[in-house]
Amino acid sequence: MSIVRGLVTSNVKVSVVWVAGAPGDGATALTTAIEQELVSRGVELSGRDTVGAYRVQALVLLGQARNGKQSLHVEWTLADPSGKKLGNVEQYNDVPEGPLDGVWGIVARHAAPGIVTLISR
Repeated sequence: MSIVRGLVTSNVKVSVVWVAGAPGDGATALTTAIEQELVSRGVELSGRDTVGAYRVQALVLLGQARNGKQSLHVEWTLADPSGKKLGNVEQYNDVPEGPLDGVWGIVARHAAPGIVTLISR
């Protein structure tokens, strides 16, 4: 049994199966970052799309730049091993134009606690 900051995860394994819609290194960086954040919270990772694993996926929507800002919406979805959707962690923010054309890791750091909470349910 795994304990994730006081939450029981019952030997849960998680696979981050895809991240779509992020420019720059977004898909790779968000996948790597969310995996690192989940591991740091005691969640065990499985290989990509492993049978019997919980699955995390993310869809990124980055709005058009206006007055130096862009709207950012990231929807992380957790599904159980049978494919049943367990819930979403959604992030909304206005961000400065440009920085997310490159590095994305910080976005995952803010989503990981919500994903861990969904796993523990």
